[in-house]
Amino acid sequence: MNWQELLTERQNRLQLITSTHTTAADLVKWFGAIQAQDHGQALWNIGSKINHTKSQVDAAIASGTIIRTWSLRGTLQFHAAEEVSAYLHLVAPKFIRSIASRYRDLNLDEPLLNKCIKLFEKALHKNHQLTREAMQQVLMQHQIDASGLRLAHILQYAAMKQSICFGPRKNNEYTFELLSEKTTVHPGIDREQQLLKLLNSYFQSHAPASLLDFLWWSGLTLQEVKPLLNSNDFAFTAISVDGHAYYVPNAQTVFTSTKNKVFLLAGFDDFLLAYRDRSRLVDEPYTPLVFTKNGLFNPALLINGKIAGVWKRTFKKNTVVIQVQTFRKLTTPEHKELLHQLELYKQFSEQKELTYTITVIN
Repeated sequence: MNWQELLTERQNRLQLITSTHTTAADLVKWFGAIQAQDHGQALWNIGSKINHTKSQVDAAIASGTIIRTWSLRGTLQFHAAEEVSAYLHLVAPKFIRSIASRYRDLNLDEPLLNKCIKLFEKALHKNHQLTREAMQQVLMQHQIDASGLRLAHILQYAAMKQSICFGPRKNNEYTFELLSEKTTVHPGIDREQQLLKLLNSYFQSHAPASLLDFLWWSGLTLQEVKPLLNSNDFAFTAISVDGHAYYVPNAQTVFTSTKNKVFLLAGFDDFLLAYRDRSRLVDEPYTPLVFTKNGLFNPALLINGKIAGVWKRTFKKNTVVIQVQTFRKLTTPEHKELLHQLELYKQFSEQKELTYTITVIN
């Protein structure tokens, strides 16, 4: 396998070239988790891979088949409802321990955080869904400072303790619900089996990928993972590509041509975010435009397995306005395929009209 074949196989497994899933829940389960910091971009990430509109993905969230919460690396993710509790058991305790000093800096000790959970649960049993502002008011009514970063960390703690999760948006505001009203909250897990499940989920959806890629994506350690690589239930084999080890499925891979393949990647798409080494995916002069030092991954234009530009969208009345900036002049077939992708985004966003600009960055 050479580097271009590696990129082709990644695009296949990331469900970019051909999707093997038809529902949001099945897609999220395939990945194990899908990054969800930017809600709108996360909807496109899912919708573009299963030919769903924004409303259809929102409906999956509202119905509870997929759940948005803090999990891997303490960041917002979508999980399949039946898997979220087990994955939180796997990753949350370690993350909570890792930011103990931040809790101390904010004067948030364990008794206070657990008191906040009880107050949230009492309020949500009564109201079922509350906005972030309403959750803040719940705490303030009991003389608990819920300003600034304190509120963010209290909400994250409550979610990682499997008390709350995000609900559907109402009037463009996020809501919170009880996790136990959306899915079964398990009292515990077989840690080794759950870790193996996450390991298999990652490599089935991201291969070829390195062990360091998985450790970055999951937030887990080599000490935790290494013993499982020899398990009979780990269905992947290490191969060498350009002197680096990547895990691929034991079954034979069939390569699909990516000539003129163009994709509007969502912000935080796994093609970039889920791999530790991105040096060959983006030419160095353009790296700051694609991902920033403070962890933002901007929507990007992917052509033939390499990042070839960035894009952004705004909405005006019944129109979606998309601005594309490319890092080079596109060929005629690439330009035609880009126009097709813009039309797909219009259909996803359920807008009547599309306007766009395509410019080359000098």
